[in-house]
Amino acid sequence: MTCFKDRAFGGKSSDSLLGHTLVLLQYDWPNHATLFSQIIKKIQKQGSFSFNLFFNYIINVDILEEFSFIKTQEGGKIHLDILPISTSAIAQQRTVTRGVNKGVTEDFKQMMEKQIKRSEENHEELIRQFLKDERTLLLSALV
Repeated sequence: MTCFKDRAFGGKSSDSLLGHTLVLLQYDWPNHATLFSQIIKKIQKQGSFSFNLFFNYIINVDILEEFSFIKTQEGGKIHLDILPISTSAIAQQRTVTRGVNKGVTEDFKQMMEKQIKRSEENHEELIRQFLKDERTLLLSALV
């Protein structure tokens, strides 16, 4: 986690590095709440965040609530592209000219509700699965 944190806040920063760090900090929650706050501030400063693995691996209620908040007007109306399918791809699929993003917002709410239900899953097992399934992606992010 330290390697991802150092890179996420260093010169080679990317949304995927921030996302990987988010997944890993769930392991010893809430001991990493300060790091989480730093990540949220960085995302707010950027104005957007894209991590399509978010709903595969983020199940911590506090994290989910904060991401729901930063998407609101009060939270900075941050553009989040965290659905498994890119929100821009969803928007392109919608043929309605008005309220194109309305369906995207509804999809986001449904996914968040689904994730809240997963919050009781074993975090250790989830992290283990993440490290196993995303091994190649993680190693390439550290190069």
